[in-house]
Amino acid sequence: MQAKKMFQGEADVEKQNRIRDRKEAHNLLYLALQIGERMLLCGAEVNRVEDSIGRICLAYGVQRVDAFTITESIVVTIHGEPYGSVTQTRRIQGPTNHLKKLEALNQLSRTICEKKPEFSFIEEELVRIDAIPSYSLSVQVAAYALISGAFCLFFGGDYKDMAASAVIGILLKYVELFFRRLKIYNFFVVLLCSAFGGFMAFLAVRTGLGNHADKISIGNIMLLIPGVALTNAIRDMFQGDTISGLLRFCEALLVAVCVAFGFAAAAGIWVVGSNGLECFDGTAFDSFFRSFRLCLAFPGEQGQVVWSLRGRISCLAGLSALRLV
Repeated sequence: MQAKKMFQGEADVEKQNRIRDRKEAHNLLYLALQIGERMLLCGAEVNRVEDSIGRICLAYGVQRVDAFTITESIVVTIHGEPYGSVTQTRRIQGPTNHLKKLEALNQLSRTICEKKPEFSFIEEELVRIDAIPSYSLSVQVAAYALISGAFCLFFGGDYKDMAASAVIGILLKYVELFFRRLKIYNFFVVLLCSAFGGFMAFLAVRTGLGNHADKISIGNIMLLIPGVALTNAIRDMFQGDTISGLLRFCEALLVAVCVAFGFAAAAGIWVVGSNGLECFDGTAFDSFFRSFRLCLAFPGEQGQVVWSLRGRISCLAGLSALRLV
């Protein structure tokens, strides 16, 4: 069972920077939750969010902080003699990954603990951090092409397959943007994108642009797998945040199922549409299980080529993906 994180102690601050009444306590807790919410949205693990909120509150003389965080909610209670106990909660919606903003938020929390600035300074810094731009569309498209093509080559495709997978990766980025603008639920976006990628892989082979539909699809699967979510889930569980870890793991598992089902559906529809129902030979089921295995990062028989040239190209693609989140 995941327990509340407790922070007790007296912060070494000047008297004028201590919280003197209930209104100031509410303002401090609101700003601490603003920082914690943004950190969680940008991809921070639960332990980091709770620790940052606790340290910020203690820096202003709060006697005790109880912080409870899961992937979609933050509840914090602070206590001090002049104002009693104050509790606020925050609902977290639409988590993304933005490591540059997360780095800025970490630096802001360190500055707060060190210098104990006025609340107005914290508000100005939050506005500045919110204005940090993401990578441009052209850079994201180039990264999608690099990731798709490199992983296709890594998993046994030839250079013709690599080119086809890179082109499909570019198309997938625009398809994903289209569905995101329609505000469709994330699982359906992943399902539709994976189905589109699988169908385009078979179309590329049929038109002679590629040689192996499965290798092309594998490159595109790497754009959709929930790698960050799965990694954070395992890390949260190792750090004792069992509830958050299980929630993240279940979410990653559902995304993996959507990816696998989308590619399997595309394979099944293509086989039935091309050869008729009587020629259905289980290709869709094979595609489902192979896609699901890849989404859970189970290398299988591909492990022996990790240190090959293809492996080094794929490492470069992985680093590119990490820089874009």
